[in-house]
Amino acid sequence: SKPITDLAFSVDNEYLAAASTEHKAILFKLKTMRSIHTYGGHKDTINSCKFSFSKKSLITGSLDRTIKFWDLEKGMCSKTVS
Repeated sequence: SKPITDLAFSVDNEYLAAASTEHKAILFKLKTMRSIHTYGGHKDTINSCKFSFSKKSLITGSLDRTIKFWDLEKGMCSKTVS
């Protein structure tokens, strides 16, 4: 497995997000520590991940010079900023 570059906890400590050098972020449910979703779409290492205060989005930043906003309910990218 590839190295983890950043970790983020949701504001209610229900979820953990892990960013990786594999161009993906993985969402875990902390109670079970099971992976519940993988967000892929960056073209390079994701070096940062944070949850929005509303807990509706995961924001990732990558060495590909983009920031992506992931809709946690729909499981897809809702916005890309470059």
